[in-house]
Amino acid sequence: MICFPQLFPLNEGIIRNLEILSKKGTCVDVVEPAPTTGYCSGAFDKVEAVTIACLAGPLSKVQPWRVYPAAVSLTNLCMGGYNPRTKKQFVQYTYAVGGENARTFKDGKSLIFMRFCNARTIPQELEERWFPVVFTRYEARQDSCGHGMRRGGFGLVREFDVLTDVTMTIHGDREKFAPFGISGGLNAGGSMLIVNKGTKREMNAGMYATGVKIRKGDRIYYSSAGGGGFGNPLDREPELVLTDVMDEWLTIEAAKKYYGVVIRVKDAEALDHRIDWDATRKLRAKLRKKKFPEGTGPHQVHPLGKKIKVAWVPTEEEVAPHITVSRPPGW
Repeated sequence: MICFPQLFPLNEGIIRNLEILSKKGTCVDVVEPAPTTGYCSGAFDKVEAVTIACLAGPLSKVQPWRVYPAAVSLTNLCMGGYNPRTKKQFVQYTYAVGGENARTFKDGKSLIFMRFCNARTIPQELEERWFPVVFTRYEARQDSCGHGMRRGGFGLVREFDVLTDVTMTIHGDREKFAPFGISGGLNAGGSMLIVNKGTKREMNAGMYATGVKIRKGDRIYYSSAGGGGFGNPLDREPELVLTDVMDEWLTIEAAKKYYGVVIRVKDAEALDHRIDWDATRKLRAKLRKKKFPEGTGPHQVHPLGKKIKVAWVPTEEEVAPHITVSRPPGW
């Protein structure tokens, strides 16, 4: 229904005309009593991303504004134990918002989850009030977007200390196989969940783990993925890269590495950042010859995604009349 929004409103009459072909006992057609809670973080995201990628073939020739890279994957973090403050057992559920996919005419949105009615993140104050945790970091994750002519959105990183012993479960995805980019756009930064990051007791829990014992005083680093990019990052307007650096979405190093934009800081406190145009032209020419590495990991060019090409790159003005007709993901 996301792919054919003109069929809205969604109702029983429309559903009766759909024949769903699936295989019983698989992750997309689960048979009771198989456990399913939270596992839409894997199957749902893949079914959606692959479906939209397949439709990109015909749509890219007639409606290129409906062609999309992959977006942030839902991740479900659960912790349970005894809360010494309330003297009760508890289960804490935290989901991750992050970077949405780039669009052919516009950058992707950040720190949001468009699939579920534009869901935003859970306020940290509520989590600290209800559960035995204290947040030490809660912010956008720099450089986590899928770099491109139109970049994806940025992921969210949270770090918090656990104030009592708990058992942790994480059901997520997009750690190793990052949200893919298209048309030469790069894959986004992947999801992460690391316990005691940067210490001798560091443990990468990954995105699929159950029954992990977390001790009082442990610190959890929990980051969502960004959104995939569209188009070669070297074709992005340098002025937009400069703005992202000044807004602290991108680091100066990332601007240079992925976009070939050399930025000089004249006065950091006054936000006096300037593009070195001569150095930028030379670096971009060098990077075009070198090319970005291909693969399915973070910040690589997806070998299949690169084959998705649009007939033309639409402008925002060109797309505006179609907003009332179709509202695809990312609006």
